[in-house]
Amino acid sequence: MTTHQLALGNNTLSYLAAGAGPGIIFLHGAGTNAATNWTAVLEQLAPTNRVLALNLPGAAETTWADDTVTLPQLQEAVLTVAAAEGLETFGLVGYSAGAMVALYLAGSVPARVTRLVALAPWLTDDARTRFFFGFWGDLLATDPALFARFNALTSLSQTTQLQLDAATFAGMAAQASFSPDLLKLIRLNQSLTVEPVLAAITAFTLLVAFTDDQVCPPAYARQIAGRVTGSTLLELAAGHAGPWEAAARLQPAIVDFFAR
Repeated sequence: MTTHQLALGNNTLSYLAAGAGPGIIFLHGAGTNAATNWTAVLEQLAPTNRVLALNLPGAAETTWADDTVTLPQLQEAVLTVAAAEGLETFGLVGYSAGAMVALYLAGSVPARVTRLVALAPWLTDDARTRFFFGFWGDLLATDPALFARFNALTSLSQTTQLQLDAATFAGMAAQASFSPDLLKLIRLNQSLTVEPVLAAITAFTLLVAFTDDQVCPPAYARQIAGRVTGSTLLELAAGHAGPWEAAARLQPAIVDFFAR
């Protein structure tokens, strides 16, 4: 696995790369990073694919000097990485905020995206989404320690939480650290919209819903699956941290999807 950096206007993008073959670009969720979110599945796909995992604003070596982050900018970031790697077409895998970028890109430039996996996406045409991410952003802006504690309470499924002791909860919150640029990405979460482009998606698409997700309830993925022609819906028992909680089922599903 190698790390690369690219300029995008005033900003610097970093991404991980490995393997050779058809390109697949991975986009992580807010509050995590490319390595933490994707290393295990990258290693499984790298023998037969060129796998690239972009660090979004607030993650790893990506720095975002602009005051705000927009969906068109993040689309441009993905396309900049694709151009640097010589990829005219590619697959996309996105989780949470990364899923939203992936859906937006697949609907905006459908000819570029061959396959799409979207984990824990959401819709912005309801009050809950705007209220939740507004609260999330305000909490991070005013008290990052409380933000970390709130994440510990909302990221895991209730089944997993009931198995944890107080020290584990405290440790989860204490280990969290956040770049100032993360707030810019969370503010985007509150206002972005992918609904207008969903009908334009032509890529083979897999939507993944985590059935105990308190951040992005599974109803969102179900609704999106109904708007993307020919898409498949996979539901896994997990909370919003499904890439870790449901790794034993999720990782093989992603690998199999790109092997078809």
